[in-house]
Amino acid sequence: MPDQKSIHFNGLNGIRAICALAVVVSHIFLGLGNIGVNFGYSFGLATSAVTAFFTLSGFLITYLLTQEKMFYGTISVRKFYLRRILRIWPLYFGYLLVAILTDYLIFHVSDFSSAGFYLLFFPNIPFAYDNARIATFSQILFLGHFWSLGVEEQFYAFYPWLVKLFKKSLVVLIGMLSIMLVIKVVAKYCSYKTGNAFWYAWAESTPFEAMAIGGLAAWTYKEYPSVVVKIVKWKFLQMVVTALILLLLVDKLKIINPFSHIVTAFVAVMVIYYAHLFKNPWIDLRNKYVDYLGKMSYGIYVYHPMVLGLTGLFIKGLAVSAAVKILLFFTATIFFTLVVAYCSYKYFEKYFLNLKSRYALVKNSD
Repeated sequence: MPDQKSIHFNGLNGIRAICALAVVVSHIFLGLGNIGVNFGYSFGLATSAVTAFFTLSGFLITYLLTQEKMFYGTISVRKFYLRRILRIWPLYFGYLLVAILTDYLIFHVSDFSSAGFYLLFFPNIPFAYDNARIATFSQILFLGHFWSLGVEEQFYAFYPWLVKLFKKSLVVLIGMLSIMLVIKVVAKYCSYKTGNAFWYAWAESTPFEAMAIGGLAAWTYKEYPSVVVKIVKWKFLQMVVTALILLLLVDKLKIINPFSHIVTAFVAVMVIYYAHLFKNPWIDLRNKYVDYLGKMSYGIYVYHPMVLGLTGLFIKGLAVSAAVKILLFFTATIFFTLVVAYCSYKYFEKYFLNLKSRYALVKNSD
C-alpha cells in the first residue's frame, strides 16, 4: 500500500489567518464612509492578501495532486471534486442565501439580476463590470468578495484534469502562467483600443497566474527540496522579501498592471517556504491560536462583509465622536466576525470537513 502519512506544511494556517484578517482590516477602512467618517486613508491590502490566498491554494493543490499521482499512478478527479464541494459549497451557498435575504429584508435591495453569476460560480464577472464602471451587471450587496471564490472554483474545474492528463506538471504550470500573461496583455490592449474597460477588469479579476506560481513553487520543493532550502537561507533574498512585504503592508508596491499579481505571488511563495522551513520564523505562524484562526479563515473571509455592514448600520446612528465611532467599528467588526466564523467552523463547517476527509487519497492536515 502507498504511504498515506498526512502531509503537513508548517505555518500555512498562520498565513491564511494573516491574509484573512488583512482583508477584514482593509475592508473596514474602506467601509468607514458607511458610518459617516471620512478618514482620508485607504488600507489597500485586500487584493494582495487574496493573491496570497490564490498562491497558497495553487501550492497545496499542486503538491497534493502530484503526490496522489505518484502514489497511485493517476488522479481521482471525482474524489477531488467531492473534497472541494464539501469544503466550499455548504458555506458558499449558505451565506449566499443569507446575504440575499438580508439585502432584501434589511437593506431593501431589489436588484438581484446578477444572481445567476453567483449561483454558477462566475461572480468575478459582475465584479469586473463594477471595476470597469459599467452598469450592465452589478455586484450584489455583501457578495462582492465572492469574486475570489468564483476564481477558485473555475481553477478547480480544469486544473486536476490537466495534472492528470499531462505527464509533466511543470509543462502544465509554465503553460498556464504563459497563457495568462498573454491574455492579460491582450485584454489590456483590447480595453485600450475599444475603450471598454471590462476586458482588462475581467482579466485582472481572474489571476490564474498566482495559482500557477504557487504550483511551480510546490513542484520545485517536491523535485528539488535541497535547492529550495539553500534559496531560503540566502540572506540577501530574505532582505528583498522583507522589503517587498513592508511595501505591500503600506500599499506602496506599484507594479505595471499586467504583472501586478506576480510579485505578490512571489512574496507569498517565499513566505510559504520560510514558514515551513524555518525553525524560528520572524512571526510564529505555528502558534496554536494562530493555527486555529487559519482553520477559521474561510469563514472569516465569507462572513466579514455582512458583519461589517450590520455593524456600520448600528454605529452610524450613535451620537459619539468620529474617533469613538472608528474604534467601535474596528473592534465590533473584528470581534463579531471572529465569533461568527468560530461558530460556523465548529458547528457547521467541521461536519463537512469530516466528510471531506473520507475522500482524501493523500491525507493532508492543512
